[in-house]
Amino acid sequence: MAEYLTKGEDIPAIEQAYHCLSRWGDTLPEWLKNTIPLERLAMNMKALKGEERTGTDVEACAYLMTASLTQPLGHDWAQFYLFLSTQVVRRNRKTEIPQDIAVEELSDYTWGSCAG
Repeated sequence: MAEYLTKGEDIPAIEQAYHCLSRWGDTLPEWLKNTIPLERLAMNMKALKGEERTGTDVEACAYLMTASLTQPLGHDWAQFYLFLSTQVVRRNRKTEIPQDIAVEELSDYTWGSCAG
C-alpha cells in the first residue's frame, strides 16, 4: 500500500516516517513510534522471501500524521490518511476508530490520485 514511501537503507526505520518533517516527529504517539520498526522488520522478512520491499502502512500513517500538522491535507490525501489510520489502529491498538471518521475503502480515483 505504501510503495511511494520506499526509502534508502541508511536511515534508521523510526526516522524514515518523519525525518523530512522536522519539529513534528515528537508529536507521534509512542505506540505508533514503537510499531514502525516492528512493521519494517516484518517487511524486511517478506523481502527476503522475494516480495517487493516497500514502506509500511504504519510509516505512511506516521508520515501523513506529521504532514497534516504542517499544512491541511487535500480531500484525497485526507481520505487516504483516514483509511490508513483505520487499518493501523485496528491492527495495532485492537480498538476502533470512531465511526464518523473511519474510512473502510477508497475509490479507484482516490487510490490513483494518491499513488500518483
